[in-house]
Amino acid sequence: MMRIRTGIGVVSSTRRTLKTVSRSMVDVTVYMNTKVAMLTLNRPKQLNALCDTLVAELNTELSRLDKNPQVKAMIVTGDSRAFAAGADIKEMNDRNSFAEVSSQQMLGCWDMISQIQKPIIAAVNGFALGGGCELAMMCDIIIAGDNAQFGQPEVLLGTIPGCGGTQRLVRAIGKSKAMEMVIAALLLLDLYIPHVSSLF
Repeated sequence: MMRIRTGIGVVSSTRRTLKTVSRSMVDVTVYMNTKVAMLTLNRPKQLNALCDTLVAELNTELSRLDKNPQVKAMIVTGDSRAFAAGADIKEMNDRNSFAEVSSQQMLGCWDMISQIQKPIIAAVNGFALGGGCELAMMCDIIIAGDNAQFGQPEVLLGTIPGCGGTQRLVRAIGKSKAMEMVIAALLLLDLYIPHVSSLF
C-alpha cells in the first residue's frame, strides 16, 4: 500500500547523506551510499518530462539496483521545481497516433517499474503531473515536499491518464476524489491540503 508523508526539502536533505555520483546517464543520475540508491530524473529544462530515453534509463537502473544485494532501498526524485511534469508532449507529437505511442518504448516498459522487488520511495517536490503522478504512485512510499502538486492534466489534451493512472489513483485516494482530479484536471493539493498526509 502506498503511503504519503509531507516534509520540507525532501530532495536536498536526502542527497546530502549520499555519496558522490556513482553513475550518470543522459537523463538519470544515480547517487549511492552503502544501502540506499537515489535515482534523480535529470531533465530540468523540460521539468523532467518523461521521454523514451528517461524511462528506459530509469527501468535499466532500477532493475540493475534490484539485483544488487548491497542495495536495500531506492529513492526516485526530481528537482525542486518538478518531480516529473508528465509525458514529453513534443516527443509524442512526432508520432502518428496514440496507438504508436502506446506500443513504443515508454509505455511498453512502463510497468517494469512496478515489478521491482525492493522498496522504492518517491521523493516529490514541485509538479508530479500525468505520467509523473503515475510514476510516483508506482513507488511503495511517497514523501512529498511542501510544494508538491499531484495532478492528471492530460485530460485537458483530450486523453485519459495512461500507464494505469486511473486504477492506481482510485486505489490511492478513492473513486470520488480520483474522478474530481481526472474529470476536472484539478491538482490534488489545491483540493486537499489539510488531509494530504492521509490520502495515500
